[in-house]
Amino acid sequence: MAYTLSSEMVNSNHPVPVIDGDWWDIAGVPDLGEFNNAGMEPVDFGIWKAADGTWQLWSCIRNTSIGGHSRLFYRWEGKQLTDTNWMPKGIAMMSDPSIGEPLGGLQAPFVLKENNIYYMFYGDWDRISLAQSVDGKQFERILNDKSQTGLFEGPYENTRDAMVLKVDDRFYCYYTGHTSNPPVGEDSCAVFCRISTDLFNWGDPVIVCSGGSPTKGVWYGADSESPFVVHRNGLFYLFRNQLYGMGALNSQYASDNPLYFGIRDDSRMIGQMNVAAPEIVEHDGEYYIVALKPNLDGIRMAKLTWKTARKFYVDSSGGNDEWNGSEDRPWKSLSKASTVTLQPGDTLFFARGSSFTGGIDIKDSGEKRHPIVLTTYGEGMMPKFSNPDPTVLNGNAIRLSGNHIVVDGLYFHDCAPAAPKASYTEVWDVGAVRIMLGANYCTVKNCEFYNCQKGIQSTGEYILITGNYLHSACSRPLSPPDWGPIGIHIGNSHQEVSYNVIRDYYYIGGSFGADGGAIEIDDGRNPKQDIYIHHNYTSSNMGFLEVSWFADIAKTETHDLRITHNMSDDFQDFVMLWAPVHNTVIEDNTIIRTRQVKNDIVPAVFICDYGGAIIRRNLVITDSITQVYAGKKEYYRTNDHTQNIYLSADGSRPNIGTELHPTEHMSSVGPYVPELKVVNSW
Repeated sequence: MAYTLSSEMVNSNHPVPVIDGDWWDIAGVPDLGEFNNAGMEPVDFGIWKAADGTWQLWSCIRNTSIGGHSRLFYRWEGKQLTDTNWMPKGIAMMSDPSIGEPLGGLQAPFVLKENNIYYMFYGDWDRISLAQSVDGKQFERILNDKSQTGLFEGPYENTRDAMVLKVDDRFYCYYTGHTSNPPVGEDSCAVFCRISTDLFNWGDPVIVCSGGSPTKGVWYGADSESPFVVHRNGLFYLFRNQLYGMGALNSQYASDNPLYFGIRDDSRMIGQMNVAAPEIVEHDGEYYIVALKPNLDGIRMAKLTWKTARKFYVDSSGGNDEWNGSEDRPWKSLSKASTVTLQPGDTLFFARGSSFTGGIDIKDSGEKRHPIVLTTYGEGMMPKFSNPDPTVLNGNAIRLSGNHIVVDGLYFHDCAPAAPKASYTEVWDVGAVRIMLGANYCTVKNCEFYNCQKGIQSTGEYILITGNYLHSACSRPLSPPDWGPIGIHIGNSHQEVSYNVIRDYYYIGGSFGADGGAIEIDDGRNPKQDIYIHHNYTSSNMGFLEVSWFADIAKTETHDLRITHNMSDDFQDFVMLWAPVHNTVIEDNTIIRTRQVKNDIVPAVFICDYGGAIIRRNLVITDSITQVYAGKKEYYRTNDHTQNIYLSADGSRPNIGTELHPTEHMSSVGPYVPELKVVNSW
């Protein structure tokens, strides 16, 4: 059984590896002659500089026709590390069953140069074995006292993927293995390490990393494969692989202890990359990452850089803009915070208990695995943000103009609405949090919005709005006389709105008698597709969702709209799809339409003027006033709505507005509706 060690968490202000620029190909699927076979793939590999200065690349080729486990080693050669399309050099090594190697079992070569000898560590399917070379090209196996290969094996099955790091006078061999029956307290797949002082005699195995979030959705034997460790500036960086192919995934960890990167613990995980089985090469002061191609049809290379994730702190009561922005010496104002140029991975912390007036525009961009984050620190109430001045960033308290930005856990209140009789574009300019056109891959989560006549305006793409609480916005309109308050305003494609609680977005008065709503989709300047609205709870809003058509700057049809698993107890209508919609599904929602307010809109549940929506498996509770289906009746064909249940809360017969489908049911449950309660905001 392996044993584990522990270490204090490393300082999080350390550099993280980031791919710098484009990839270039160095190898493809080789021609194996008589051993060619359909589906051959280059997989785990080793790369090193030979004695003559050329660069060597050996890869395990799987799915060949040699039999057994189907694997052998093939090699390529490059004159320079950064060359493209290295020269194929033929089959380099095949398994030898006469010395104990399983047929076709060669895996994952790794070469280390020590005292002018090249040592190749490789897996033979069951064990880690060793070969040596003087020139770094022709290798001879080193046999043990049983005249077989094999330095060590276990403790798990299929011991493989060895790499060796020298630290001072000791060698650390990292490798992986898996088991369907792990010992109590251990995971089924792990990164192990053994230590040696001579490369031939190795100590007991230590589990250095296993479990944690990288195990989710991954085959139990593959979540800790191809370990590679880089020692840089006193820290050890582990690259741990989970997935191969188009969905490739590799997680990186940093630790000050080469024998501990986290056991079921993500605290040392510093990032993830969509790469498979990477090796890191340092050459002439530069770092390079070499990895499998996404289709597993070759090997590619890119430059690698190291960026430091920085932390900046702002405290409105205890800060000073003359200080350096550290936790001990925080800044005071948004204006000072806006002067810093943020980099991928940076975090801008706002002290709990602080209060800020005005706005800040985040123009810098993060990266997919290293976003820029705006969040809180300390104890007490969430930091408050308000921008009542429409001449400052159109009343936006936080504006996101860059990509890959996360806003997490902030409180917004009393931000400026649009001016009376505002134009469409002026209405779309406002919002306590505004995500600009071109600001993609941003997230707003766990925030609270109080008395903001527009909570969130999203015009970016690939946006996630989740876990927020928006409420108490009924004291004034968004723009009189035509616009009531709107919780979440969507103006582009690829949006996900989920697990939010939205209450009291309505205003009595104005052109329509009453207006507002929880969520609205408009701004016809941009396409509307791939919008997913799910698991939200809404109450006392002037409707759950409205999709514009005539009342817009341009007519834009909506595609791929999904509205699922929401709970709505609102005024007016659950959905008003004024625009033509395509591939739209409204399913598994709980809808109560018994709140009434007099305005110009027909009191209904579903208004779908142009059809195109599939409405199924919803629980709909109405009263004698509300009609379930309204609009142009020719679009409510019976096969558009199926498996719904319609109940009346006041004892009246539900007014469906069209014929029931044979799979649908209706009944009266009056004279009351049980009160709905939200636990922990979902």
